[in-house]
Amino acid sequence: MKPHGLAVRMLGLGDLLGAVGRGEIALPDFQRDFEWSSADVEQMLVTALNAWPAGSLLLLEGGGESFFRVKPFNRGPARLAETPRYIVLDGQQRITALFHAIYDRGDRIYYIDGARLLETDDLEESMQAISRGKWNATYRDKRRQAQDLIIPCAALESPTAFFEWRDDVVDVLSESGPQLRRDLTSIYQRYLSPLHYYELPAVVLERATSAVAVARIFERVNRLGQRLNTFDLMVARTYAANWNLRENWKAFGVEHPDAHAFFDHDGMAILQVVALRAAEDVRQAAVLKLSAPQVHVQWAATASALVDAKNFFQKRCFASSRAELPYVSLALLFAALAAEDSGWLSSEWVEPFFWARSFGRAYDVASNTRVVADYKKIRRAKSPARDLCATDLTAEDLVLAGKQGGRALSNALLLYLRKQYVACGLGDVGGSAAASLIPGHAETAVAGAPPLSTRVLGTVLVARGDAVEIQKNGFQSWLASSGECESTLRCNFLPSRDELLRLVDQEEWDRVLATRAGNLVSRLAADGVVFSASGVSL
Repeated sequence: MKPHGLAVRMLGLGDLLGAVGRGEIALPDFQRDFEWSSADVEQMLVTALNAWPAGSLLLLEGGGESFFRVKPFNRGPARLAETPRYIVLDGQQRITALFHAIYDRGDRIYYIDGARLLETDDLEESMQAISRGKWNATYRDKRRQAQDLIIPCAALESPTAFFEWRDDVVDVLSESGPQLRRDLTSIYQRYLSPLHYYELPAVVLERATSAVAVARIFERVNRLGQRLNTFDLMVARTYAANWNLRENWKAFGVEHPDAHAFFDHDGMAILQVVALRAAEDVRQAAVLKLSAPQVHVQWAATASALVDAKNFFQKRCFASSRAELPYVSLALLFAALAAEDSGWLSSEWVEPFFWARSFGRAYDVASNTRVVADYKKIRRAKSPARDLCATDLTAEDLVLAGKQGGRALSNALLLYLRKQYVACGLGDVGGSAAASLIPGHAETAVAGAPPLSTRVLGTVLVARGDAVEIQKNGFQSWLASSGECESTLRCNFLPSRDELLRLVDQEEWDRVLATRAGNLVSRLAADGVVFSASGVSL
């Protein structure tokens, strides 16, 4: 039998946030202000998208006698309804976090990196937040959202809102609209739709509840709420009298700040590496199945391996952070193998393996499954197999590859160009910047091919000063006025200056890209990548 004056109800998230927006749900005037960080908000969004429990709310029915005044939610309507439906005694932080993100009311914009989500199958890793000013400068334009597969959480207010947004971004990117529509629909069905069925349990006090009872209950509730994420659960699961996961991860950050930053200060990375070694799996379910002894025993070797992997990627692949890798899961693979054999990263075939998997788009689909398959194959091979460094990539693939859906290939090219930039003696990569090779008006002669300005090979790496000039006047103008640029052209796999000027003057951009792709494939082959497909040039 339930106590008199108390009821338990399930409240749909959409209805709850809508009521907040209409001023039908209020807060006691003495409640503290909204205090959560953007990281807290991201975790709450991930919790709801995964349909994980987020604790119960404590509400008081509106309309009764009250010993306190009420106020609207932060960034909510200026005026409340005459009689609010509910007054929130516990749950303000959770509700406000979702209201800000989904109703676009806060100082920061929350969004999902769709490309990373398809690559990693991980909502936690794909949820991002940036300042409103940076959003307006970078992603406000729907064309940019479409090109980078960026999904603002404000598009998730309802199923109708999402599909209206989807149609808008598809319309502005007509050249790849059908594929974009399929990608966005798939992302919604697989990852985002649970939000629109999400419910929060609420303990509701009847409006006749006495002021004394309300005050005593309020004093005893947990005002912080309960936000579940995998790392927090593992902190509890692995806790021992002399061992604390969170404190150990913080200590790792103090001792190895560069490695901590390289892995985005994300403690899940070290747990996924442990799971890969212990269970040959990197998914959240595998992490949650790890026992405390497994984590304790493997911690030191795995922490050391993260540092080794960071050093490899920064010094030999020129990636300043895990986010710059073609596939973030490669960091887990390399760290797991380094944890088992500290000399593995110095093997002569490791770099060719990295470039083969990166340029070959080996993890574009089922990334987690394929990285586990590579882990098993490498561990069990008695000697490095030739096919580990092989790819069926062709120069024609490179020529036609578009940036839309080609994030991995774009990142691979940028890292390889940095490698060449240093090898050609042009300076440190910190003094370089990417620039556009092809003008927006350029037309391709290849029927059905993506627009030239959207091609992956349409990006070059030059000195920062040159990048500014190219952005201002165009590549052709820079090329015509630059007398000492042969090394820059060579490190970008472009023809000589005279030949390039001739091709550019005649607007033979298809030929420029074909030449560039052939040179790139040849250089990769010289670096140990094995091309298994017939034909490596157009």
